[in-house]
Amino acid sequence: MVRIGDTVVVDGEWGTIEEITLTFLTVRTWDERRITMPVSYFTSKPFENWSRGTPQMTGIVYFQVDHSAPVDAMREQLREILRACPAWDGRSYGLVVTDTTPNTMEVRALVTAKDADDIWTVRVTVREQMIRWLYVEHPYALPRVNTADAAPVPAGDPSPNGTGRGRAVHEPPAGVSGGEAGGAHGSADGRRPRLNRPPAHHPFTAG
Repeated sequence: MVRIGDTVVVDGEWGTIEEITLTFLTVRTWDERRITMPVSYFTSKPFENWSRGTPQMTGIVYFQVDHSAPVDAMREQLREILRACPAWDGRSYGLVVTDTTPNTMEVRALVTAKDADDIWTVRVTVREQMIRWLYVEHPYALPRVNTADAAPVPAGDPSPNGTGRGRAVHEPPAGVSGGEAGGAHGSADGRRPRLNRPPAHHPFTAG
């Protein structure tokens, strides 16, 4: 099942089996916490034992980059980073584009190491050095928010209000002012028109 020194993942916690008794086991996590678990846990629930069989591990590092990122150059840079990393066991590596979104593409780097401790070191080394290299050598490849002005509506396109014209229905026709467009039913600002009184000297005015 498990042995002292095995690297396991239980309840989402990664650690090493430190003590085994008849009733419980102690798992020492990477941040030096101790988790005590009953033996029955390991016989009734699934868990990961990274030390079972060969301790060799394969790790993955994801990058979110711009669509213009130089993938071939990133692949060459990954090889240079791994050659300088003592934790890499030299078995395998690779870099491919695995997904894309409207703003970025996802690049996956695959690396190997002799055990779980070394695979962690290789992954964080590749992530840190690749981002630094992109920032210095290819800053355009880092993800960014793309903004652009909206394209103008071509002449003659139907308007969204269904009139079939580019002018909105509430706008007055060309050459007609807002007051004239309101007419007898109202002014351009929506208020009722004021009736004009005749001047005092008008012949029809009562004396």
